[in-house]
Amino acid sequence: YIDVGVVRGVTHNGVTEIGPIAVHPDHQGKGVGRQLMTTVESRAKGGKCTVGIVSCRSDVIPFFEHMGYEVSSL
Repeated sequence: YIDVGVVRGVTHNGVTEIGPIAVHPDHQGKGVGRQLMTTVESRAKGGKCTVGIVSCRSDVIPFFEHMGYEVSSL
């Protein structure tokens, strides 16, 4: 049994914070991350979703931009 991927979504005050999201390296590039994001977004209880990215993981930003998210800083 191998875990293919995992995602977490928590809703506070109408905003669902998504993350972390991870896909096993053997399954990356096969649409698993997109499927995880679509699932967590569809189950979100808030009207808005956000994703927090650790500054050292700037390599994942294009994935989230492709999913329709915009980069902003706090």
